[in-house]
Amino acid sequence: MIEISKQYPRDKVRILSMNAINPAKQAAADAKLYKIPFDVLLCRETGVIRDYEISKLPYIFIIDGQGIIRESKLFLKSADIKTALDKLLAEAQPPAPGK
Repeated sequence: MIEISKQYPRDKVRILSMNAINPAKQAAADAKLYKIPFDVLLCRETGVIRDYEISKLPYIFIIDGQGIIRESKLFLKSADIKTALDKLLAEAQPPAPGK
């Protein structure tokens, strides 16, 4: 995800990490240790895992600019993430003049 985050402008693609296991201090230490360049959401004991029926990690959600989940999969491959992001970005482009 770190490499993917470097390939897209932040104003077009926002990557967030969810830590559903560790307490806040441990999650912050992990983010620093692994040099995670994006925001880490703390989800421990929030019900997020239950509400989104996540059974294993890492689980990837791709959410569009309207807040709609467009993809959600366990172990989504980098190439598939890029394909989904490129598709969403293409859909968000205004139509060319005269079309």
